[in-house]
Amino acid sequence: GSQASSTRGPLPAERERERQKALVLMELEVFGESYGKETVKNANILGKYLEGNGFSVIKREPFHYTETHQLFIPLPPNTLDHFMRQCTDLGISLNARFKKLYRGAGIRIGVQAVTRYGWSEKELFEIADILTAIRIGKSNVEFLAKRVENLSKHKEIHYTFTDETLEQIHTILHDS
Repeated sequence: GSQASSTRGPLPAERERERQKALVLMELEVFGESYGKETVKNANILGKYLEGNGFSVIKREPFHYTETHQLFIPLPPNTLDHFMRQCTDLGISLNARFKKLYRGAGIRIGVQAVTRYGWSEKELFEIADILTAIRIGKSNVEFLAKRVENLSKHKEIHYTFTDETLEQIHTILHDS
């Protein structure tokens, strides 16, 4: 049983998980600092754009919204429900929260994924504009869906190894 398997070493699926963990740790070592800095920068840029569009973004200090990947935006509960429904229908991933931090209710926005896509000011401005249009109901759903779709076409993973480097790492990990 399990004792025999432990004397032979990990099962293939367990070994593959170990290899994947090693790859994640290598990515973190090589790209973690620049990815983290860009993520915080992007969160603050998006916060600035959202606040400029009338959202009440919670700030750490004037013109500085966060030291992480997250933004916190209070919304009245009746607005929050409609806003979240619209975002969900459009495939926009946000989190509704009901906490003191939000003065009752609000949304949490994380920018780690869009940063990993290599998105910066242009795309963050578009995100802020789409979220603003949803909040104030100024655009029809079909038009907003097209804007979201256009943004989604630009998903290229950054902060990772080139295909050639990944192939070399794969060879090393699988030959060990």
